[in-house]
Amino acid sequence: MLMLFSLFACAAEEDVEDGGHFSNTDVNAPKKIESTQLTDIECDCFVEDSENEVFGRYCLNAQAEEGSVKGCFEFREMDSPLVSVGFPFETDASFMDRLDEILRRYDAAQYNGIYEEEIGIDPEHSFSFRAVYASGEEISCYDNAGPCFPMELMKELADLFCQESGAAVYYASEQLQNLRYSIYDKDSNYRFTAYIYENYDGTVLYQIQEKQDNEVLLDKEGKTGRDILNTIQKICEENGLTGISIYPRREGNRYTALEMKSGTVDSHVRSNTAISDEQLEILEGLKDLIRKLCEE
Repeated sequence: MLMLFSLFACAAEEDVEDGGHFSNTDVNAPKKIESTQLTDIECDCFVEDSENEVFGRYCLNAQAEEGSVKGCFEFREMDSPLVSVGFPFETDASFMDRLDEILRRYDAAQYNGIYEEEIGIDPEHSFSFRAVYASGEEISCYDNAGPCFPMELMKELADLFCQESGAAVYYASEQLQNLRYSIYDKDSNYRFTAYIYENYDGTVLYQIQEKQDNEVLLDKEGKTGRDILNTIQKICEENGLTGISIYPRREGNRYTALEMKSGTVDSHVRSNTAISDEQLEILEGLKDLIRKLCEE
């Protein structure tokens, strides 16, 4: 699981605009929440797995309704074009109590009112958090340069959402769940791109596009079964095309790329690791296999 963070606490500053930094932190924002009835929580933050050097974003949200809670857990890798998968869930009201307990244990209210912005920073690095209570009290903070909360607090929140949504089971799978396949030939101005991914509910979705001289020859999306993912995973495993970087393999102005992901194996680290001519032939042959999806 991608649960190891490098997060940094942010200190509140007075309102000031100095060079590339803008501060609108409310130093008078309440630092204690009286209500214990959490009704709504949203967290969107940049995260880092320093062990595997994978960067991404967690998006967490939950809303209390009559006798139940509806929420969603999502993780997206920033440096990968692979499709992110969201895990909506519905659970009992005690989920909000567990979230509130975590926030109180780490005194999350102490960060209330922080608003810091570094001009020119990639918005993918931003952090935003908001928790609303039945009393109207709330905790909100924002920093576009990184999370305001300490690592341990963010880890517990993400772990709880991950477990409750069922994402933990998905990310522990050894089955291929997500792939991007592309062929690009600059000389002939040809491009073939396909995304195939397993959704949180087990359905497999695909998007395929083929272009020649900027003319769209093929543009199709739909649902399919797991057979295509199982077949591609088997072919790649039998021919040594998993667990290594195979992006890009360039032959003049042409390249073929395959990026794959499961819960336990990533094969989309970017480098120029060479593959054999035999492996390249097998890799390019996947196009015909993928293209058959359009004929179903």
